[in-house]
Amino acid sequence: MQNQVSTGIYLDTRRQLKDGSYPTKLRVTFQRDSKFYATGISLTAEDFDKTKGARPRDEHKNNKFAFAEIEKRALEVIAKIHPFNFEEFEARYLNKTKDGEGVVGLFLSRIADLENEGSFGTAMVYRNAMDSLNLFEGGTKEKRANIKFSKITVTFLRKFENWMEEKGNGKTTISMYMRQVRSIFNLAIRKKYIDRDYYPFGKDLYTIPTGRKGKIALTLAEIKKLVTYDAPAGSQLEFARDMWFFSYLCNGANIKDIARLKYKNVASDRISFIRAKTEKKSLKEITAVILPQTREILDRHGLKADSPESFVFPIVPAGIDKKTARAKRQQAIKQINKYIRIIAKEAGIEKDVTTYTARHSFATVLKRSGKDISFISESLGHSSMKTTENYLNDFEFEQKEENAKALINF
Repeated sequence: MQNQVSTGIYLDTRRQLKDGSYPTKLRVTFQRDSKFYATGISLTAEDFDKTKGARPRDEHKNNKFAFAEIEKRALEVIAKIHPFNFEEFEARYLNKTKDGEGVVGLFLSRIADLENEGSFGTAMVYRNAMDSLNLFEGGTKEKRANIKFSKITVTFLRKFENWMEEKGNGKTTISMYMRQVRSIFNLAIRKKYIDRDYYPFGKDLYTIPTGRKGKIALTLAEIKKLVTYDAPAGSQLEFARDMWFFSYLCNGANIKDIARLKYKNVASDRISFIRAKTEKKSLKEITAVILPQTREILDRHGLKADSPESFVFPIVPAGIDKKTARAKRQQAIKQINKYIRIIAKEAGIEKDVTTYTARHSFATVLKRSGKDISFISESLGHSSMKTTENYLNDFEFEQKEENAKALINF
């Protein structure tokens, strides 16, 4: 008996159900005070006696095993509470969150925090993952499903993954949504809403799938076709081509970082900036050398430098709120991707070229030229070499393909 606490399975004959059965409950007794918790199993008095018998059979045997698991779990929780109290037992055993809304409630809380911080993109990913989970559990926008953390088991996650796949979600989307669910589960553990023993992710448990992305890095020959495309002066085609090239030349800077560039970041020979994605974790500065082509783009599209605080490019107007600024950046990315795809198609490039391709192309071209991976990692602003290695996976596979072809080059 842990902490002088006793448990048992009790048939509550005080309230008979319509089918003639009675609810069974877990009874927890501490210092002569007993509390009862539903098991989800209802039985007649006769069936309950058979279940409690020495050698139950069939469904009675299954119920006995179920009762044993319920008591086992309760005792495991009790063993961790010193000194024992019913409030902590119920929080752990029933997996109650402080807001009473379970998984979806904690999702909403996290989304609100991210939006208050101005991280609208990340908040949208969390919201999409939450909406998908909510639909899987039969919820709607008007009435969200009340999903308890205890329900997020290995089996549940596998069924959720299969459901998303049946709905047409790709491996990348499924992986992204599952990472958000894992993040919320970790947050629940940190807030002590649930015990770590119920953590369903990891080796020999549920493993988040990883989908191999298609080849998105361009070769130097393809890059030349793209950036030498003859776009009409002042057109959206020209702007898309130049922003893609500027990203490539500036260490694969994404459009958010390019939109945030101010003239204080631009010197005569270099551009220095801190990635928006990592500035809350690290103030590590990225420095890109200004090449003649970089200077041409700055001269062609740069705004008038009224002060060091003036934005370099006409992507996000000064003085607007964070939410509107994000919408402006998203619209710019959408337009650039639209026109850079047109350029790529007309240039005879079969790959799907986007703003993200510029970053991968920067890393891959350096790798192909023999540059050390630590230099590439530093140039990209990665905090982990593993992240850089993931960027270069496509290059490594292309090399393997070329080597394999050499085997039959008779």
